[in-house]
Amino acid sequence: IMMSKDTFLKITAGIEAVWFQRDCLQRICKDFPHTPRDTLLSIYSQYYQLQTKRSHGSHRRESKMDEYYHKYQYMSALGSDGSTTELLLCLSQEVHLAPTLFARIILEQCALKNQLLHHPNTGASYSAVVSSWMKHPSSIPDKKLQAQVKHCILNDTHYGPMAENLKHSVGYQYEYLLQEKLEELGIPFLGEKDLREKGYDKTPDFKLEVPFGVCACMVRV
Repeated sequence: IMMSKDTFLKITAGIEAVWFQRDCLQRICKDFPHTPRDTLLSIYSQYYQLQTKRSHGSHRRESKMDEYYHKYQYMSALGSDGSTTELLLCLSQEVHLAPTLFARIILEQCALKNQLLHHPNTGASYSAVVSSWMKHPSSIPDKKLQAQVKHCILNDTHYGPMAENLKHSVGYQYEYLLQEKLEELGIPFLGEKDLREKGYDKTPDFKLEVPFGVCACMVRV
């Protein structure tokens, strides 16, 4: 079923007002009950990632990162060790930045200012060490910061290790369903393995051997 442009614009307008809220998807699903949840999730994810790409550079300015670090230190000092697990997550929502990306900024700043890099696993470059900590947060020396980074990763549905694994899993699922449907309909196609063997530089999931038309457009891949 094709979605009308009017419906799409209404959905994006609804997302625009609350895209940085943790319950954005739930709100949109409630406002558009007749639109499949997977469709709304796809529109929301694309919008979220577009906004993040547009603003990420401004968040990475040295003055901004320093501001975030000092606010984090101030807020962290106000709470006890047991009450600050969600601190990074709350601050990321406040500045409208993905939790994992915000956590990385704070981790980088803490590593530079608090000398977290002075531990046995620092044979690699600074960037590589921080990337390793993001993939394996249990290796972060500061236990409180470790718990906060883990919390950000667990609650980030768009960026970070868990989000990437989920995207790959969903991608494989739909690739399998598409192949199953093509075979069921008897539509001849070439898979990624076939295309690589034929020397193609770019290998889409499937390339149709006989293109066909959909809404006045020729479909080949």
